[in-house]
Amino acid sequence: MPNRSDQPLLAALFPDVQIKIWSLVVTVFGDLAAQEHDSLSGAQLKALFAVLSIKHDALRVALHRLSKDGWIISERIGRNSHYRLSKFGLKETNKVWQRVYRPIHDLERQWYIVVLPNSLSSSVSSAIKLATRTYIVDEEFLSEHPQAISFPLPSTAMPTWIGDDIQKDGIGDVAATLLFALDKIPNSVAAASKLRRVAIRVLCIHQWRRIVLRDASLLHLQHFEQGNLRMCHDKIHQLLADIPRDYATKVLSDI
Repeated sequence: MPNRSDQPLLAALFPDVQIKIWSLVVTVFGDLAAQEHDSLSGAQLKALFAVLSIKHDALRVALHRLSKDGWIISERIGRNSHYRLSKFGLKETNKVWQRVYRPIHDLERQWYIVVLPNSLSSSVSSAIKLATRTYIVDEEFLSEHPQAISFPLPSTAMPTWIGDDIQKDGIGDVAATLLFALDKIPNSVAAASKLRRVAIRVLCIHQWRRIVLRDASLLHLQHFEQGNLRMCHDKIHQLLADIPRDYATKVLSDI
């Protein structure tokens, strides 16, 4: 029987998850090359994605798409291609950096219940719908909608049905999948190669982004400390400490 540490990492940790490769590339740059002059070589990316059993052709297509969409810039240095985030890519990365990496106690928000004159478009992701024209929003949303009737949301005794409704929107399934993977990791990291550890870090951060970049998740994280989302938060931040960024960038620099 093959050793678990030799199994394709994506299949071992997230066997039923379909990941968009271009989106995973964005996560890699956001985690390991998020400063203005940071770059990753084609060889580094190829080696990292090979650990995930993602073929080089698929990686190349993803890089081409991100370049075409203005996310990354590529340049040739000798025989090697190097990639870095564009100004647009840096701006979008910096916009969400604190959400992804700072502990939730540093990101606490004041939430409000609001009644609006009209229902919001479903594309407004910063509002959590309770009923027709009634939403939970944060202070930033409130400042942009002065016509709203608003009531501060108490910081204690949040009804459980709100937490249940938030998780029905797909977040609960993502959290359960991530927890399943995170529970496997402590027993496999010690035997993993250095590059495989970097891939573990990136892959789990990618799934964490799917949770924490949704406003409803922030409400759940703040008010439901025993929930699956909060457990993901705590385990992810432990993983970031166990496989720190400096370690990951050093592993890639040796390729």
